[in-house]
Amino acid sequence: MENYGYFLSLHRYYIWATRLKGLFTEAINKNQVTDEITWASDLGLFMSHWYGALFVVVEGYRELGLHDIKVDNLLKSENVELLRRFRNGTFHFQNNYYDNRFVDFWRDSQDTAQWVHNLNLALGEFCLKKIEEEKEKRAHQGG
Repeated sequence: MENYGYFLSLHRYYIWATRLKGLFTEAINKNQVTDEITWASDLGLFMSHWYGALFVVVEGYRELGLHDIKVDNLLKSENVELLRRFRNGTFHFQNNYYDNRFVDFWRDSQDTAQWVHNLNLALGEFCLKKIEEEKEKRAHQGG
């Protein structure tokens, strides 16, 4: 990869997003959502921040002009725009608890939860592949 340092910056954002995904998974295993208060605690916190952080990875992937068949196919989904709006709702105050930036992600989408998991996984596989390619390249260059 020509600008490996740029890729490493993207990988950092991916690591952060994936850590938030792990915290969300832990919170799901510990909690049962019974009302808005339960949702607004760790569950909503970690899921919203994971989704927002994952969109940052999508932005970086696109900005760097990267391509991977699995990732590119997932990024053809209308869910990308819904994820962008969800991220904006998360990181820009919304005075309506049920703001459309949040609600639309579930209401107007095609299985967003599975799509987000698939996107996270595909980006991880892409990152691992790029890291391995760089290791091989450096090994062949003697550095």
